[in-house]
Amino acid sequence: MDFKRHIAARLHAGELSEEEIYSLIALPPNTEMGDYAFPCFRLAKTMRMAPARIAEQLAADYPTDGIVTEAAAVGGYVNFRIDRVFWAKQTLTRVLTEREKYGSSDEGHGKTVCID
Repeated sequence: MDFKRHIAARLHAGELSEEEIYSLIALPPNTEMGDYAFPCFRLAKTMRMAPARIAEQLAADYPTDGIVTEAAAVGGYVNFRIDRVFWAKQTLTRVLTEREKYGSSDEGHGKTVCID
C-alpha cells in the first residue's frame, strides 16, 4: 500500500492538489516524530497564516482511521503515524505473495557499478 497516497487523498491543504500534496510528503529525519511528514511552509503565503498554525489546523481536521492513527502538528509540519499492526500485515502479505521476488527490483539494471 502506498501510505503517502492514502495520506494525500485525505489531506485537504489549501488549494494544493492531491498530486502536489503527495509530492511534498516526506519521511521525517527522526522516526520518533512520525512515519511521514507534510511541510506547511508553502501554504503560508496563500492561506495568510504562520506554517505552525496551518499545521495545527490540518492536524486537527485530518480524519484518522485504521491506517493513519495520528496526525500531529510539530512546528510547521503535520506528522503522521501509521498503525504498526496494519503495516506489518501489509508487509507480510507482500512477502507471501511475491515470495522469492520480495525486495528485488530492476533499479540500476544495465548500469555499471563501481565498488572501491
